[in-house]
Amino acid sequence: MSETRFIGRHSDRDAIQQQIYHCLSGQPRIVLIEGLAGIGKTRFLEEVRAMAEGQGMAVYTGSCDETLTEPYEPFTALLPRLADEQVLETREIMLLHRLFGVSEQTQVVPSLDVL
Repeated sequence: MSETRFIGRHSDRDAIQQQIYHCLSGQPRIVLIEGLAGIGKTRFLEEVRAMAEGQGMAVYTGSCDETLTEPYEPFTALLPRLADEQVLETREIMLLHRLFGVSEQTQVVPSLDVL
């Protein structure tokens, strides 16, 4: 977490805390953070990471680049790490195969095919 004190965004932090509670009760979540360049997304993500890790959760992140047009961009970086760390269960991998279609998914996330 950054050395500077995080000020404001109380409603955003409360919303994230609610998502953390859902995760801790066995209801996984994906949270998307969006905004204009320079608005503080990275700093807010640092705060979110500290909140979640402080409650014993692992946090995985992906990002988009508006100059790239790769579909599923945040997930193409994230899912191989989850597969490599064996975070995904077999059931979840099967759901991903259905979501992306087997041939498309192995192109998006090749390491999932070997699992």
